[in-house]
Amino acid sequence: MGRGRGDAKSISLYVRNLGLDVMPDQVRELFQKHGHVKDVYLPKDFHTKQPRGFAYVEFLTEDDALEAMESLNGIDFQGRQITVAWAEGNRKSGVDMMRQDEARTNWRRDSGYSRRSDDRRHDDRYDDRRHDDRRYDDRRYDDRRYDDRR
Repeated sequence: MGRGRGDAKSISLYVRNLGLDVMPDQVRELFQKHGHVKDVYLPKDFHTKQPRGFAYVEFLTEDDALEAMESLNGIDFQGRQITVAWAEGNRKSGVDMMRQDEARTNWRRDSGYSRRSDDRRHDDRYDDRRHDDRRYDDRRYDDRRYDDRR
């Protein structure tokens, strides 16, 4: 059984700490010295479309992936020390990332997370108490007679 994205035929490595200007061909060139690379994927942020600083490298055989992981883990690549490990879970599409982001946003909203620490759901448009206040007056200040103020 292969490791990686949940597919028995998929053998993928997760590569962390890549520079944001690294191209897939550069990653492929580094890893193909250790075996046949089937695919290189550099995820981008769904909203900004900027690279996220990590990659998935898929190999045809587990032996090639293992050799690459053992040889390349911790090396300096373009001025950064990279970490190489077995990839876990399925590779997410842009739509999956958007759903994950929406779920995170909904959790914040539903859990009461808010910048306002006071009652965030308070809305005085529906507060009937303000109409019961004797000081409340529908007339504008300018419409009041000066006699009422004495």
